[in-house]
Amino acid sequence: MVAAKEQGQRQRLLFVVVSFGLLFRITLLPAGLRDDIDLIDGLKDDLTGRYVTYRTFLLYDQDVWRCLWEGYVLTQGLNPYRLAPASEVLDDLPELDPSREEVWSEIRDRVGYPSIPALYPPLAQFLFALSNASVPGSVLGWKLWTVVLELAACIFVALAARKLGQALAPVLLLFLWNPLMVKEFAGSGHFDALVVLCLSLLVYFVVSGWTLRAYAALALATLSKLVPALTIIFLSPLFWGFALFAGLVGAGFLPFSEALPKLVGTGETFTEHWRFNSGFYRILNWVFGEASIVGYLVLLTVLGILLRSRLRNVHDSLEGILWLLGLAIVLGPVVHAWYVTWLIPLACLTRSRTWISFSAVVYLNLFWSCWMA
Repeated sequence: MVAAKEQGQRQRLLFVVVSFGLLFRITLLPAGLRDDIDLIDGLKDDLTGRYVTYRTFLLYDQDVWRCLWEGYVLTQGLNPYRLAPASEVLDDLPELDPSREEVWSEIRDRVGYPSIPALYPPLAQFLFALSNASVPGSVLGWKLWTVVLELAACIFVALAARKLGQALAPVLLLFLWNPLMVKEFAGSGHFDALVVLCLSLLVYFVVSGWTLRAYAALALATLSKLVPALTIIFLSPLFWGFALFAGLVGAGFLPFSEALPKLVGTGETFTEHWRFNSGFYRILNWVFGEASIVGYLVLLTVLGILLRSRLRNVHDSLEGILWLLGLAIVLGPVVHAWYVTWLIPLACLTRSRTWISFSAVVYLNLFWSCWMA
């Protein structure tokens, strides 16, 4: 009788956690909508692609416009790694979709750093194209995609928690009620929800002991953002795993191979000039000069090897991946708040007070910056 009562309480708690987690996200989907238009009409016009009804900055972020534009470019059979949004070659592109010509022109004008071609890896580009194919030019539609990916990630985190014998409610509370997660995906529409999903899938396979699948999941994470590739050091050494990882990453970049030299150049611009966390990176630049990115990777590899030497069980593997990703973010030349969302699935499962607290501090910093602005 007592066991049944406790089971009922756990289920009710889980229902409350999940319900409010979904409510938080639904509430922020309209965030960024213009104040001078009706809520329902604005969302309807956006979802149908009739007008651009969202402001340029969605909770002080504007990356959503690049996601929409590059998805449009890719579905037109062009290579976004070769053609920057400001490229004259694209001047006539909006005319290919006459019913939305004004919308696409406005979206193009809102892309940040328009002289810089695409930087995000291939899987992200395919996601942009998928969004364009389903809800072209829609900010709300894109936000819904990011929320779906985030919730899919939550499912794999829950499955991993079950494998580890953990209660679901506390784990999902840390994931679904994390304000940074809600803000960055439902609020700002960052595509890093795809990275979170791939890393959650990786974690689930690691916990399940499915090494080959873990290598495949890591390849998908690498095709979403390159940084997760560093965590391969924590997977059990397996020749076919390495082969699968290399094959999937190579296959992902293959369709864009003609533009790889330009992609490398964009990456160099990113690491050498966009230094929003330049303190530590300046030290690397002083030591390694133009090869500072190499020094950064060498440092992380050494740290990874040191963390790898302490592995005793699955929990240690998850902590190692978490700390290496966290250090890669903190010590990197560029740090954005949405990068920290990569850590949340691992932090929830390991109950890492350090990184959960860090995500809270990052969110409070965003809140303070927005309030001051």
